[in-house]
Amino acid sequence: LGHDFKSLGFAAPPTVIHYTGHLLSPTGRFPAHQEARVATQIQALLELHNVGVGYGSLAGGADILFAESLLQRGADLHVVLPFEQEDFLNVSVMRCGPHWAERFERCLSAARSIRMATDDAYLQDEQLFTYCSQIAMGLAILNARHLNTTVAQIGVWDGHTHDTDVGTEADLQQWKHTGLPQYLVNSQNASFSQSFPASPAEASTIRSNTKQHGRESKAMLFADVKGFSKLGDAALPAFVEHIMGRLAKVTAQHNHQLHSINTWGDGVFAVFNDVAAAAECALAMQEIMAGIDRTALGLPEELALRIGLHLGPVYLTLDPITLRETAIGAHVSRAARIEPVTPEGCVYVTETFAAVLAIGSHNEFACDYVGQTEAAKNYGLMRMFLLRRTGNSSATTVVLNFER
Repeated sequence: LGHDFKSLGFAAPPTVIHYTGHLLSPTGRFPAHQEARVATQIQALLELHNVGVGYGSLAGGADILFAESLLQRGADLHVVLPFEQEDFLNVSVMRCGPHWAERFERCLSAARSIRMATDDAYLQDEQLFTYCSQIAMGLAILNARHLNTTVAQIGVWDGHTHDTDVGTEADLQQWKHTGLPQYLVNSQNASFSQSFPASPAEASTIRSNTKQHGRESKAMLFADVKGFSKLGDAALPAFVEHIMGRLAKVTAQHNHQLHSINTWGDGVFAVFNDVAAAAECALAMQEIMAGIDRTALGLPEELALRIGLHLGPVYLTLDPITLRETAIGAHVSRAARIEPVTPEGCVYVTETFAAVLAIGSHNEFACDYVGQTEAAKNYGLMRMFLLRRTGNSSATTVVLNFER
């Protein structure tokens, strides 16, 4: 209508950030005498970029400084902790000094949301920090897409690169590959600095296959065919050949990213090294299933595939009975609870999977929030997302309607 945007009383949505930075220490990468200066620079950056939402952890030092600054300006603070709170306090907060525990508690109690990357103990497993950071980064990106606003990363870094897969540098490097804005405060002199240098040797997609103390972050796929249990013996040969056989051709195309795969009857359990590969395989399975003429094969038309996806730290081991590689752990159980409550013909993913997929999929996939869903076997409520392709994907998709 020709009105000036601001005259209508609308304001641009606030910027969403992921924050990260070094722990405070007397002589370390974030010296204690720079705390006040760094805090001032953080406040200035939040004001400059109109930050209204922040995602990150709550370690002593930079994390808590970000959290305090966000709360001071009335922004929404969303905290992601890598493992159980008591362990986190001992490992990442108390080492900075006892008063940091009080600041931690104040920030945690004022946070808009608190998520646990895993409910398990630390167990000296450093990769849980990386897993936690991936979730926080992805949640920031998902939130910004929902608000149709800007998303950026702000980090406190000393400016010196080290060869490490865990910590502030790993977070900065991972965000760098998204191509999204990144702003840094130098922890040594509290000045603004250039963005983190990209490493040409790093992959541009998120892969979680670095072994750390026995547990590794893997993408897990559970699938089954609703209606299989009602099939008579006469229909089973056609089911195995034309349903499971065609699904097998899809999974075979992803062998390079498959850690392991197992089946039982109509069920499939696959473990992937890469979230994007798991997403692509799941959608391709649904698409091939949708193209099968069940009636022509003498099979019930109501046979339908349900697929659930999750990402989490698991133990990779050799099954002593089957002598095949497999994954075990609490997050395998969580992944198994998704598929039974997934609508036929759809792929449901957990918030964790959706968050990490948002970092490295180059916008090929979208995850639409469908609400709090009661997981199978009284596992509890889980935030669930519907996986689909976007216009950036060259593949076709099957559009399915279902009740949210």
